[in-house]
Amino acid sequence: MDNVASLPNKELIRVYILLPAAINVVRQSLQQIKSAGPVKTLFIKASEVMHDRLVLDFADVSHELRRRGFSVESGPKAATHSVYRIRRNGAERAIQLPATTAQSETAAIISNYMMQLEQVLERRHA
Repeated sequence: MDNVASLPNKELIRVYILLPAAINVVRQSLQQIKSAGPVKTLFIKASEVMHDRLVLDFADVSHELRRRGFSVESGPKAATHSVYRIRRNGAERAIQLPATTAQSETAAIISNYMMQLEQVLERRHA
C-alpha cells in the first residue's frame, strides 16, 4: 500500500478494519493450496508474497492510526454485522460494518493486491 500517511482518517480506519480479514482469507487459501495439485509451488509462493505484503501494510496502517491518536477496537460480532469502537482524544464512536459489505470489501482488497502482484510479474517477464 502506497504511503499510508496520505490516507484520510476514514480510509485509514476502513483499511485497518478490513486488512485482517484479507490476511485471514489469504492464509486459509494458502493452507488449502498446500495440500493440492502439482502447480502448488507457484500458488504457494504467490500467496505467501501477498500475505506478507498484507501483513506489512496492516502494520503500517496500525502505526499511522496510532500516530494520529486513533485506536480501533473490535466489538461484538453477529452473523449480520460487526461493531468497531473508534477512539480519539477521549471521544468514542461506534460503527457497524455489515457482513456483506465486509466480505465484498475484503474481496476488493485481495483483488487489488492480486493485480499489483500480476503487474510486478508482468514487468519482470517483459
